[in-house]
Amino acid sequence: MKTTPLLLLAAATLGLGFTATAKTPDGKPLIVLIAGRPSHGPGEHEHNAGVQLLAKCLAQGAPGVAVKVHLSAEWPGAEELAQADTVLIYSDGGGGHPAVQGDHSASLKKEMDRGCGYVCLHYAVEVEAEKGGPEFLDWLGGYFEKNWSVNPHWQANYQTLPKHPVANGVKPFSTNDEWYYHMRFREGMKGVTPILSDVPPEKTVGKDGPHSGNPTVREEVAAKKPQHTAWVAERANGGRGFGFTGGHFHKGWANDDQRKLVLNAIVWTAKADVPASGVESKLTAEELNANLDPKGAPKPKPAAAFGEAKPIAQSKVLKKGDAAQPIRADLKGAKELHLVISDAGDSFACDWADWIEPTLIKADGSKVKLTSLKWKSATSGHGEVRIGKSTGGGELRVNGEKFEDGLGSHAVSVISYDLPGEFAAFEAKVGLDNGGSDQPNCGTAASVQFLVFNAAPAKQAVTTTAPKSGGSGGDRYGLDKAKANMSTFTTPEGLSASLVAAEPMIQNPTNIDIDPRGRIWAVECLNYRKYMDTRPEGDRVVILEDTNGDGEADKAKTFFQDKELTNPLGICVLPQAKGTKVIVSAAPWVWLLTDADGDDVAEDAKKIFKIGGVWNYDHQIHAFVFGPDGKFYFNSGNSITDLNYPDGTRVKDMAGNEITNKGQPYRQGMVFRCD
Repeated sequence: MKTTPLLLLAAATLGLGFTATAKTPDGKPLIVLIAGRPSHGPGEHEHNAGVQLLAKCLAQGAPGVAVKVHLSAEWPGAEELAQADTVLIYSDGGGGHPAVQGDHSASLKKEMDRGCGYVCLHYAVEVEAEKGGPEFLDWLGGYFEKNWSVNPHWQANYQTLPKHPVANGVKPFSTNDEWYYHMRFREGMKGVTPILSDVPPEKTVGKDGPHSGNPTVREEVAAKKPQHTAWVAERANGGRGFGFTGGHFHKGWANDDQRKLVLNAIVWTAKADVPASGVESKLTAEELNANLDPKGAPKPKPAAAFGEAKPIAQSKVLKKGDAAQPIRADLKGAKELHLVISDAGDSFACDWADWIEPTLIKADGSKVKLTSLKWKSATSGHGEVRIGKSTGGGELRVNGEKFEDGLGSHAVSVISYDLPGEFAAFEAKVGLDNGGSDQPNCGTAASVQFLVFNAAPAKQAVTTTAPKSGGSGGDRYGLDKAKANMSTFTTPEGLSASLVAAEPMIQNPTNIDIDPRGRIWAVECLNYRKYMDTRPEGDRVVILEDTNGDGEADKAKTFFQDKELTNPLGICVLPQAKGTKVIVSAAPWVWLLTDADGDDVAEDAKKIFKIGGVWNYDHQIHAFVFGPDGKFYFNSGNSITDLNYPDGTRVKDMAGNEITNKGQPYRQGMVFRCD
């Protein structure tokens, strides 16, 4: 979530019965769309693509309106603002919200005072309580207030909608998004009508924090009080507002009902009549993914990857040298078919894999080649899914045997079909393709597992089937397999590198330090952004030790773990006369962990700094280093906004300047030294 641009939308006199006062020279009501600057990762906070998509859909379903689009936080001129029937902002918010920058607030107030509509999407519903909060209560009816509202990712199910023009034609729907809730609404909800409401799971509320939780929201969620994630508001002067907290993931706009709801709201806030069936629009996959910001185009992720189903059939783990193995699954009553190729825990190197002669069998015994059907979606961990060829484009070969019919892919892969009728079973042969396993640097590392589902598979099924812990040494942690991958690791002449530890002993380490005993201390960052629920017990600080001197870690001990430990990016290990002190940088906090009795478990955890800004981000606070001058040195990326003590008091430098990013004198990334 970051800096916010603004969308202005005005409703129109349409052939569909829309009525509004025309302000533009051509007689049409004006809709001005203003998008925020690029933000977050691929497929997230796609403000530019989002407003252009909305403009396209308005042209389809509301052809009588005029639409103007402003991209990357461009602000419209006064004349254009004066013509707007409604203003919509889709961008990052908080202290950098465009509605409160410079003279923007004054220019918006002028239009709000005349009754102009106002719409904010996702992060744009958040402003500072002191700067923007009162205006948003008036214009929008509510807003996201830090330390009151929360912004978790969760699957919301909207089973009922109120009788309101914004809900016209919208059917109940469910999507996974960063649905903010527990907004700061007007006193007594005066003039505010909830549109989308659901009871969030208790796991969506964390410990106290600016965006994570507070006693009030925990109490309401525990009591299963419905929380409002979209609402409409009316002002005394006739102005209308609409707040919508979804929209984190660009793919959410593919949901017809979510998209229709927002289009209806745009029209309603412009005081136009919303058709009884709602504002209709259609999107192709190409149109959905058009105009994405140049931050790396996201790989389309099939709906299959978000389900909870278990496999109805699965192969053993197949390795290099294994012949093609048969697999068969019962499909009686199934409407869908999902074919998954999962890594087997020794990395994804060389994991080319094939579904050979995949066949659907009817109850009467007749057969249909699966390769004759069109899949709904198909993803491949490398290359692409191909019919009759390997993922690399060559012939299909498993253990040297050639095949003509089949699907070539690469782990991790999901190929999904809607079944065109009733089928009794699915059968195929499966195996590693020689195009991958015969590569010179592959060694014996390649291994995969094939799984068949009749409904959307569980998330973990499409990532890895890592070996379970058990035994000791290399066998316990899969090092024998992982070491094979080191064959591709090169070093300058005179140097060599060997593997010390691998998953699952250590997972996604972001920083390490080494103590005087030669032990490796690491912070793990599994719960990161859209993967926040990967490990419910929280991220951890772990000590890795080689007890037998063979150069491989054979012991791992958790020094500290906490649900509130998120986004750890730095560790500084400080041995004491007895025990150890450890500084862990994990925005929004810097922790001081103390083991006073020497048992390698922290008994005390104190927060020594509080960091402002986008906290769950790798541009945040990084590791502390103890310098030869007896000072601590540490730095932060450009996502920090301010440095505070735990009570929220702003840290000041030796000259009395507050540590903020406002250019007085500091901005962007910062380097610190302290006692």
